[in-house]
Amino acid sequence: MKQARRKERRKAGRRKGQFFILGAVLVCSLFFVGLPLYGPQIQSYREDLSLVSNNLESEFPRALNLALKSGSVEGLADFSGFSQSSLAGHNTRMRALWVVSEPQGSGVWVTVGNFMNQSESVSVTVEGNRHDFNVPNNSTLSWAYPSAPDDFQISVQFQGHEKATTWVRDKVGVYAFMEFSRGADTVVQEIEA
Repeated sequence: MKQARRKERRKAGRRKGQFFILGAVLVCSLFFVGLPLYGPQIQSYREDLSLVSNNLESEFPRALNLALKSGSVEGLADFSGFSQSSLAGHNTRMRALWVVSEPQGSGVWVTVGNFMNQSESVSVTVEGNRHDFNVPNNSTLSWAYPSAPDDFQISVQFQGHEKATTWVRDKVGVYAFMEFSRGADTVVQEIEA
């Protein structure tokens, strides 16, 4: 009789072990099934793009000043290309187009920089004198406007955008259009100085 009880205890002991193993498997399963419910929430990129846009808005005039101190507005083209490639490494697409006027005697020298990821047709009108630029991607083109009053009207038109403003002949003027996008989020920035 004692042996029968021992056998029953052994069977019951084996069953306890099976229940513990089954319980551990169920707890682990519930843990892994419920895990995605508490995973990180995906945030919109819009805030990130706004920070990038604001940063480039503050850096763009500095880059222009450095380019002019070095003797050529081409330094601004280098800055634009560098910004594009740096942001591409962070899965952010940047498109930019800018127009810079520099004093030249009684007129102005206008340079258009195109970093829109495609060739652009740009019209620049200075006091009624219009010139059409066909600017290849990642390049600049310049044109001399031989006469301009002290305060002159300038108009820039390209691919669905138009900007008209007044600039001073004896100072450097700049207009820049920048677009930053990642996925479905897009931020557009216009700079004028």
